[in-house]
Parts: sequence; C-alpha cells; structure tokens
Amino acid sequence: QAEISPLQPLGALLRCACPMFPSSLDLSGKDTILDVFRQYDFRGDGTIDKRDLGAVLKMLDSILWTDPQIDLLLEDVDGSQDGVINFNSFVDWAWFSEISVPASRAMSMAATPRSHQAIAWGDPQRGGDASLVAEKLRSRVVAVASTSSAFAAIREGGEVVAWGDPARGGDASAVESQISRGVRAVVGNCGAFAAVREGGSVVTWGDAGSGGDTRGMAELQSGVLLVLSNCRAFAALKTGGQVVVWGDPRSGGDAGAVSGQLSAGVASIAGLGGAFAVVKENGAVVAWGDPVSGGDASAVSSQLASGVRKVVGNYVLDGSGGAFAAIKESGEVVTWGHPRYGGDSSSVSEKLRGGVKSVVGNDCAFAAVRRSGEVVTWGDPARGGDCSTVAKRLAAGVNFVVGGGGAFAAVKYGGEVVTWGDPNYYGDDVPGKEKLASGVATVVGNHSLEARGSGAFAAISESGEVVTWGDPRFGGDGGQIQKELQNGVRAVVGNDSAFVAVKNNGAAVAWGDSRRGGDVGAARSKLSSGVVSVMGNSHAFVALALA
Repeated sequence: QAEISPLQPLGALLRCACPMFPSSLDLSGKDTILDVFRQYDFRGDGTIDKRDLGAVLKMLDSILWTDPQIDLLLEDVDGSQDGVINFNSFVDWAWFSEISVPASRAMSMAATPRSHQAIAWGDPQRGGDASLVAEKLRSRVVAVASTSSAFAAIREGGEVVAWGDPARGGDASAVESQISRGVRAVVGNCGAFAAVREGGSVVTWGDAGSGGDTRGMAELQSGVLLVLSNCRAFAALKTGGQVVVWGDPRSGGDAGAVSGQLSAGVASIAGLGGAFAVVKENGAVVAWGDPVSGGDASAVSSQLASGVRKVVGNYVLDGSGGAFAAIKESGEVVTWGHPRYGGDSSSVSEKLRGGVKSVVGNDCAFAAVRRSGEVVTWGDPARGGDCSTVAKRLAAGVNFVVGGGGAFAAVKYGGEVVTWGDPNYYGDDVPGKEKLASGVATVVGNHSLEARGSGAFAAISESGEVVTWGDPRFGGDGGQIQKELQNGVRAVVGNDSAFVAVKNNGAAVAWGDSRRGGDVGAARSKLSSGVVSVMGNSHAFVALALA
C-alpha cells in the first residue's frame, strides 16, 4: 500500500512555530524540525511528554491538531508507550525512516478541517475591512496568506478570496477564474500573491513589479511543488530540484549568472529582503539578487561549496541592506552580505568555526546559539550585534533566541529571558522583569515600519501569562487588556505594530497600535470565542474562528 507523508501538516506547524523565521523556512531538513521542537524541551533531555506535545500542537495549529488527530499521532510516535516522546523519534516518524504509517491513516491527518470563518480588523484600506467579500469568509475558510497590505483566503475546494489594498494583491479579479477552485497553497511577498494549483501550475496577481504578472512564463504551467518569496520576488521549486524565479530583477527575480546552477538539485530556498540563497542536495549554496542584501556570495564561495545544512537571513526594513548566515553540518557558520548587518563575522570567527546549533537574525544582526548553550552575536552593535552587557548571562544554558527589529531575546533552559539591543525594544528596566526570571515558554517580537528603531516583545509563560516590554505604542504595554493577559493565553501573534493573544477559551484580545490591529473594534463580539489561529500583515490581522 502506498504511503503518504504527513510533511504538509507538519510544515504548517513549523511555520506557526517560527514566526520570526522568513517565509523560506526549510521544511525538507530534519535539523529544522529538531530546532523547532527543542524550543519546547523544558527538561533539556531531548524529550517531551505526550500531554505537553499535544498542548504545543494545539497552540501552534488548532485547526489541524484536534484531539482525535493528536491521539492518532501520539499512538504512532510513542513506540515505547512510556508517555515520553523522543524528538529524534518524532522526526523519524515524519520521514518514515523507522516508523511507517499506512496511507489511510496519514490521509486522515491531512483531512479537510472543520468549517471556519475569517474575521479581519485593523487598517480598513489594507486588509482590516473584508466587508466586500464577507459572504465568502463566513464559512469554509481553511488558510490565509498575506502581502504587506492585503490578504488572500483559501476556501474548501481551493477557491481563493482576496481583499485589502488592490495594488498589493487585494484585487484578484483579473485571475478570478483561475483561482476559483483547485488552489492548494498561496504565498505573498510585499506586493503580490502566487497561488499554486493542483497539478503544479502557478497563478499570480498584485504588483507586477513584485511578481504579480507571470503571463507567458511556461515554466510555471506545471511541476511546481512550492513557492517562496522575499520582499519583491518569488522563487518556485519544481520537481527535480529546479528553481524558477520572477519579480523585481534587482531583488532576485532574475537569477542571471547563476541560473544554470538552479536547473536541478536544489533542496531548499531562503529568501529575505532583496536576495535569495539556495542549498543544493550536495550541500552547496548558490545566492543571487541585491549584492548588499546577500545576493553575492563569491567572497566565501569556497566555504559554501559543500556541507551546508541551512541558511538564515536578515534584512533592514529601509532597504539599505541585509546578510545571510549558512550553518554547516560541522557547526561552522559562514556569512556574507552587508558587512555592518552581519555579512562580516570576523570579530567572532573563532566561535563560529564549529559547535553552532542554530542562528537567528533580526533586522541588523545575528545571534548564534552554540551546542554548549553560549550565545555569540555580530552585526550592528547598537541593534543586537553586541551582547557584551549581558555576556555573562549568555555564556551557557541558552535554549533558543528570538529576534525582533533591533533587539534579541534569549530563552534559557528553565525559562529565564535575557534581552539586549536597541533600548527602544527592551528598555533599561523591563516592567515585570521578575516574571522573566523563570518559566517562560516562548517569546514573540515585532518591529514598527512607521517608527524605525521601535518595537516590542511579548513572552508567554508556561502558565499562560503574557509579559510585554518595549515601545508601549507598539505593544510594549498591555494597557487596558493587561488583566486578560494574566492567565490562559496559549499563543501570541505579532504584526509590525501590535499583538494578538489567543486564549484557551478561544477568545482573542489585541493591543498595540490601534490603527494597525491593536484594537479589535467592531470585531470584538466575533472574537469572544472559537478563535483557533491568527495571522497578520503590516497593517491588520485575520483570525480563523469556528463558523
């Protein structure tokens, strides 16, 4: 009997679990799965118990991971039936290298979810007002994607409904007949959408300069597995590992001299800002796009010729540049791109020659977590590239790091949070900092486009309390809803200037810039129960709730 991998639902889980990662998160590598689940290794021994894993799965994607689906997964994964799941066993299950799942059961895990409605709020011109398509959003919605100022919802049967700024993907009328059914995924960049249909064809709309017009591109008529984006371009991965690109030529929409290296054998794609970088099946890296954003890796080409397992990028929102960092199988890190923003890591090269397990970028810097639990930083020193003020606290015991705008927050084993970077993000004296001394499960950050250099963080404790800090205008202060954040929160989502918390009772509450979704306004009654997930663009939010 044929076997069908549950990688698609697992991929949805990973995207929810890594809100600070670019849309190019590599879903093909086992190390990516492990990196995500290590964030929930509260014991520090590489395991998670069945109850906690179920809670995490529900928190990250309540649409997919219902109680019956979780029970099915746990039955298969916990081979020893001892109530504790080893991360490596979980990954082996996902790839069927050791654990085999019959096709009928795998299919049941990816079954169509219950009907959901989509509820929008925020800037009415940029996706916060969905009244023109309200009828189609009242039921049967299964997923939502965004550009910077528009949304696109996929309904059961593969119909796509778009709203928001018409110039940035909010008007799909020109391709309506092509996306009325059969769409299996939608991806957005800053100004355009790309929909992947059953059979592997791609349909685009929105800003033509950002990839919204692909008429005449025969390469996109079949065989596309997935599409990834940076700010103004797209890259499609096809069967056989071929990559096809389009959009702004300066931002990677034209692969130019490296196009021959993209004809086959590509395993994963990273895209951020104005450049792309791919990892090939042999571990080599190929980069293209804006040189100051990491599109030219020629200076380190010999170091990127083999052995790379993952690439991470950053990008300054004003367009002044960005960089990439490649993690090799040996734990060595290789960097390139704008020197000030992390393309030059020579100042910490000794600690990047091996032993690194993960790297995270914010807008202007990088932070690497070594296997010893030590954190190493480089890039713009004023915006997180210099952690000397907290170096002693980051010398050991760090589990993972989250980047937000111009700052970082490290979560240590045991749940202590350590912050550093631009004071507009973390402040010299974090309100409620005693609550960050232990018990924190995860952290979410944002970054205001309107006020460069400002943003906020929100930490969720294991007990479900939210602690916020940073610029109060953009969510650093819970304000009038602070009492609602004291318990029962299972997830927090941020956009550029606000946050939304989803509570265990299905209610959603928002805070931050009221113009960009920090006040739910007229949507309040609809968000009082039944909310299962939330996503945001730069100016608004959309919640999926029980219809």
